[in-house]
Amino acid sequence: MKKKFMTGLLLTAGAAAALAGCGRPAEKDSKPKGISYEYGVFLGAEAEDIGKMEPYRIIVLDAQYFTKEQINSLKDSGHTVYSYINIGSVENFRPYYSKYEQLTIGDYENWDEERWVDVSSAEWQSFVLDELAP
Repeated sequence: MKKKFMTGLLLTAGAAAALAGCGRPAEKDSKPKGISYEYGVFLGAEAEDIGKMEPYRIIVLDAQYFTKEQINSLKDSGHTVYSYINIGSVENFRPYYSKYEQLTIGDYENWDEERWVDVSSAEWQSFVLDELAP
């Protein structure tokens, strides 16, 4: 259990480190017209919030709440778009939760709606690679 916890912790810490400095101003020489900031993280945002993302060159969002067309529209207008994904846990509000609930191995401390998932499971790995983030 400790090894699995550490793996999940490292994945989460790595994602946080990759996103450090969010919302810093864009470099003056490289920003396209209308871009004021290098990147912004919009977890919890929904489709009606897309206008708030326009000043950011790199956008991190939760793709579950956006259509492929909306994401492609952001890309077509010069933005780089990334989606948040936590492959070490599963949240009970995700549409796929009930299908993978049996793979959970423990509570995610301080996140009542989230549980650690057995990332060594071939079933979970197939889901992540083939469906969640192909």
